[in-house]
Amino acid sequence: MDTTEQYIEMCKKATEIQKIWRPNHGDVFYIESEVMGNEVYYIGDVPNYYKENEHDWSFSTHGCGCCSESLGHSNYTWLPRQDQLQDIHAYNYPKIDLYNLLYCFNAFLHGHSDQTRPHSPESLWLEFLMEKLYSKRWVNGEWEVVEEFKAETKSTQSDMNDILTVLDYLEKLYGDAPHKNVSPATRIKTLVKGIKGEH
Repeated sequence: MDTTEQYIEMCKKATEIQKIWRPNHGDVFYIESEVMGNEVYYIGDVPNYYKENEHDWSFSTHGCGCCSESLGHSNYTWLPRQDQLQDIHAYNYPKIDLYNLLYCFNAFLHGHSDQTRPHSPESLWLEFLMEKLYSKRWVNGEWEVVEEFKAETKSTQSDMNDILTVLDYLEKLYGDAPHKNVSPATRIKTLVKGIKGEH
C-alpha cells in the first residue's frame, strides 16, 4: 500500500475522490493534527466512532489505538487502495467488466502515463481514474484539466459500452454465450469465425 508523500499529496488534491469517502473498516488515511502529528493510520473495528450529518462527517480516533481526538472531514486524507479505485470506476461504468477495465488501463499506461517519476499501483490507478472520470492529469504537483481528455474520455467509454452491448447481442443471436474473460478483439474474431462457419 502506497503511503509515500507523493501519493498522499495526489490523494489530498483529488478532491472529487475525497468527497465520496465514507470511513470503513480497513481504510487507510492520513491525519494532519497538532495533537497526533501527521501520520498514516488504518481503520480498525471502530464503527461507533464515525458520525455523519447532511453537511459533513467526523471521525473519532479514540478507537484506533491512538490518542482520542475528534476531527472533521478536512483533517483527513483518504488513501484509497487499488481495489477501491477499481470499485469507483466500476460504479461509474457498470457495463465494463474487470477484463475490459484492465484492457483500458493497459492502453492508458502506454499512452498517457508519465514515465519520468516513480509510480506505485495505487498512484497509477488514481491517475487512470482521474483521467477517465474527471479529465485531469497530475502535472507539477497539481491535478490539471486537460480539455482534449473530455471529448476523448466520453467518446472512448461510450464506444466501449456500445461495442460490448453489440457483442453481447450478436453472441446471443448466434447461440454463443458472451465471453466475459477475453478482450473485445478476441470476441470479435471468434464471432466472425462462427458466423462464417454457419454459411
